[in-house]
Amino acid sequence: MHRPLPPIVEYELPIRDPGPYDTSVGSDGSVWSTLQRANAIARLTDAGQVSTHPIPTRDAGPMAITPGPNGTQWFTEYRTGRIGWVTPGGEIGEHALPDPNAAPYGITHGPDGAMWLTLMNANAIGRLSPTDGRLESFPVPNEISGPVGITAGPDAAMWFVAIASGTIGRLCPDDGSVRHWALPDTQARPRAIASGRHNDLWYTEWGAHRIGRITTDGDIATFPIPTANAVPHGIAVGPDGSVWFAAEVGSIGRMTP
Repeated sequence: MHRPLPPIVEYELPIRDPGPYDTSVGSDGSVWSTLQRANAIARLTDAGQVSTHPIPTRDAGPMAITPGPNGTQWFTEYRTGRIGWVTPGGEIGEHALPDPNAAPYGITHGPDGAMWLTLMNANAIGRLSPTDGRLESFPVPNEISGPVGITAGPDAAMWFVAIASGTIGRLCPDDGSVRHWALPDTQARPRAIASGRHNDLWYTEWGAHRIGRITTDGDIATFPIPTANAVPHGIAVGPDGSVWFAAEVGSIGRMTP
């Protein structure tokens, strides 16, 4: 029997048609969101107050957002090849990447203190120093991989999904070596990935309407979503180990491992 879920509360943004994309929770409990069409970052406090903060670079294409050091939130600027950060007070800074066409997509805070990101057009994983913006790049083995989602795994390695090649990759921060596994269905178009609680990771198969699980040893299992053509996108693992995902069909899913 499933426990009853809490009611959903919605908050209206003060910008018309802002295009919210990704969300992240700050150390103070505030919720941050990238606003693609508004070219801004939004902050929602636990008291329900909403503020928006414009990104200095025009038409930046803000995508993923994640907590960083010292209460900051870090986000990718897909269209302009920049990585941005916003302080708890709403001040925004940016680091320009060497390749303006690299298309940074996913981003996460690594166990080494660096910000790790996927460079979709450059077919690479990047390690960005949050102090000086220096970028170290690690090529992905396949020529056309399209790395998108990225997360720190339970083994202290960086794990990512590649939407174009239908693969999951593991990058060792110590030596930069990359290992990858082809999915049973290489047309599944994996989109997002999250670390699990049992030496595993969970990911969405955007093109196959499934949720997948990979262990740190590389064993893969997939689970179909009951709703037809669900198009699962984002994914997260809750404190009780439940796997939550957002589906573009207009629903939120919960899976009990």
